[in-house]
Amino acid sequence: MSSLIADIVEFDVEKHPQADKLSIAKIRGKAWQCVFNHEQWGLKAGDVGRGLYVPIEALLPENLIAEHNLANYVHKGRIRSILPTPPLLTILS
Repeated sequence: MSSLIADIVEFDVEKHPQADKLSIAKIRGKAWQCVFNHEQWGLKAGDVGRGLYVPIEALLPENLIAEHNLANYVHKGRIRSILPTPPLLTILS
């Protein structure tokens, strides 16, 4: 069995080039990025944030999904690549 470490990451917010309500969170020090609705998170281009990043296709235990209300983010226990809500980049204050 493999293990997964969900990192606390810092990210830079950039304007999405083709969508007014979307921004791109570019994870610092990694080649990862997430697209999210900046209005929902209260962030804008130029902001720096911290968050918990869980990679797409990560397999999550059922008890973790239930405990943290993640049902909208998973399909058959795995993080989905197309999400109805913001990606699993949970913004930390």
